[in-house]
Parts: sequence; structure tokens; C-alpha cells
Amino acid sequence: MDENLLEQLKEYTILCVEDEDGIRKHLVNTLKYYFKDVLEAANGEDGYDLYKEYKPDIILSDIEMPLKNGIEMVTKIRKYDLDTIVIMVTAYSNEEYLLDLINLHINHYILKPLHSESLLSGILEAFGNRLTTNLHFSNELYFNMSQRELFFKDGLIALRQREKE
Repeated sequence: MDENLLEQLKEYTILCVEDEDGIRKHLVNTLKYYFKDVLEAANGEDGYDLYKEYKPDIILSDIEMPLKNGIEMVTKIRKYDLDTIVIMVTAYSNEEYLLDLINLHINHYILKPLHSESLLSGILEAFGNRLTTNLHFSNELYFNMSQRELFFKDGLIALRQREKE
């Protein structure tokens, strides 16, 4: 796992919404290792309230929950926020949810049971190009892999097209 990507996660806040206490506690403990702040809620209603108050960068939510399920919560959020990364977690691979999830612009979908590897992999995939991969040659010289650009002392070094490939 790229240490630079993991270091970048520490700049973000995540909201974990899961109704099963044992699973939520395990998820929160794992997420605290990777993220700056981890918020937690036991249902979609509390999750939505925490979202409104803290505006986390990423939401990890179960689908089936009491009071308000994950899809209802995300539907309310998506009415005015399409930028927050949303990852849905469920024990069911139910096709009836798939269309709802596509229409809500969900960034990723993970099936339970969750393992640390599948959780981290799903989070990194959901971030897409928001995380940058830099290849460091020294403290002052690095190459940005996603932008295909070389930097020295944070100044851009012009590369020919052939060098970028």
C-alpha cells in the first residue's frame, strides 16, 4: 500500500453510519487509524444530523437501518451535495438497490462481511483521482503520477510529450 496515499487520508473526515454496534465499533476503530476524524451514527437520521453539522469528506453507510435507511439518508444529502464521497455497505447484493445507488451517484459499494483490506481498497477506489500519487526522488524532487508532471522545489519542470509517457 502506498504510504503517500495513506498519509493523504489523514487529512479527511469520515462519517460511519451503521446500526449494528459491534460492526460500527470495529469499523470506527479501523477508520481512526486512517482518517483525521471519525464520526459515528447508529441510524440514517443521526447520520444525516451529523452530516449537516460536520460536513464530512466521506460517508460510509449501511443500507438497512432503523429510523432512516442509508438510501433515504443519502437521498437527502444528494439534493444539495454531489461532491461528498459516499460508500454504501450491505450484507445483501440486492438488485432493487442498485438503480437507487446509481441514481444517487454512489462512489463505491462494499458487501459485508467487511475486512480491513476490502474496506481500505474500497475507500481508495472511491476517492478516485482526489488523492495524488507522488513518486519522490528526494525531498525537493518528485513526480506527480496522476498529472504526469515533474516538480523541483514545488516548481513545475517542463517535460516534453515523450518524457511524460
